[in-house]
Amino acid sequence: MDWEDLRYFLAVAKARTATGAARELKASPSTVIKRVSDLERSLGQLLFDRSREGYALTAFGQAILQRALPLEAAAHDIARFAEGAPTAPSGLVRVSTTESLASGWLAPRLAAFHRQHPAIQIEIFAGAEVVSLGRREADVALRLARPEGGDLRARRVGEVAFAGYRLRGADIDPGAWIAFHEQPARTAIARLAETRLGGRAPVLRAGDFSTHQAAARSGLACAVLPCFLGDPDPLLERVEPGDPQLSLGLWLVVHRDLRSAPRVQAVLDFLADQAQVSRRLLAGR
Repeated sequence: MDWEDLRYFLAVAKARTATGAARELKASPSTVIKRVSDLERSLGQLLFDRSREGYALTAFGQAILQRALPLEAAAHDIARFAEGAPTAPSGLVRVSTTESLASGWLAPRLAAFHRQHPAIQIEIFAGAEVVSLGRREADVALRLARPEGGDLRARRVGEVAFAGYRLRGADIDPGAWIAFHEQPARTAIARLAETRLGGRAPVLRAGDFSTHQAAARSGLACAVLPCFLGDPDPLLERVEPGDPQLSLGLWLVVHRDLRSAPRVQAVLDFLADQAQVSRRLLAGR
């Protein structure tokens, strides 16, 4: 038996004519007649007595009607439930951020996100190079500077602090520092490291904070690190006590056309919440 035939049977039983049922079902009368005949053949008995006045239920048809009505009610209930049920967001969301934020802050929090949204896949683009949200190279970005222009929507969700760190308890030359490569020397973070050199050559140049941190842990020299990396590290201590020497805004950025997509909104909400929860860690306090 085809379950769809029952829908045609119910429509004819209520309308009493094939034409009336066809209007209700938005189908042709010939289709209605065929579907009812198919159902009768599959059940092996007549459901209607046909006459010029229309379709009258047989005793067997009446018995089938009583059993089919609860099925119809259940189908309507399922449809109403589906319309009102929240749709779980799903799909791929690409997040662009710095290497240090990706490995030191974002990645350790993704297990909690996956428990909340198991149908969303995260793809992280980490590095110093800023990818373009406008060209859809990423969907969401965590940046340390507010973007200018374009159809981007930016929200400041916190601040990220930076300070100098050295191997805990070690007698490190106060003028021995790790610096960045020449290329990013114009950035505020790189300038902070350069000022600590006092005109001296750096002990090491490297382009990523993970290398700076590893070198500082070895006792090679002092390094400027994000406080969310340096403060929890049991092998490191701040070179200078007190407030961090530099703080940059943490900006959550999305393209205007994507901000209402459920999967993207779920990621934005999660990142904003996590930034609030860890605001003291990020701010070096």
